[in-house]
Amino acid sequence: MRFSRIVAAVAVPLALAGAVATAGASAASAAPAAPAATVSAHYQIHHQWQLRGPNQVKLTYQGSTYTYKVLFSQQRGSELLTGRLTDSYLPGILPVNGVVFGNYVVFSVVYPGAQGVRTFSGSIDKHGVVTGLWTETGSEAGSGQFALQAHAR
Repeated sequence: MRFSRIVAAVAVPLALAGAVATAGASAASAAPAAPAATVSAHYQIHHQWQLRGPNQVKLTYQGSTYTYKVLFSQQRGSELLTGRLTDSYLPGILPVNGVVFGNYVVFSVVYPGAQGVRTFSGSIDKHGVVTGLWTETGSEAGSGQFALQAHAR
């Protein structure tokens, strides 16, 4: 019984993360970008990490580092992550949607043009440091590493 609740608790957010990652993408390019997660009977969540508040995403692309301002919203105790990202190379603000589950975080931003959907899939270490990989579904086909400047709490 306990194992089935744990499996359901892991499967739903990871499935949601895949759906968020593919939102706005064509059926041909739709591929879930959730981090691989191995679920076992011993997997338990001891802490719900919080990312809410201002932060900066630092990513690498073709040997250069780019920094984007992001404001995350996350209700206390909730896995759902929303917010907005400011890209100084584009006018306007882009919506952010994702999940924080256990030590994993996945969030996506739908870009106009060559980037397509940019998805950030990472992990949170025991100190709250968030690092991982990002990918794009658009014709630019960018990918690389990312980190959040402020730690998860």
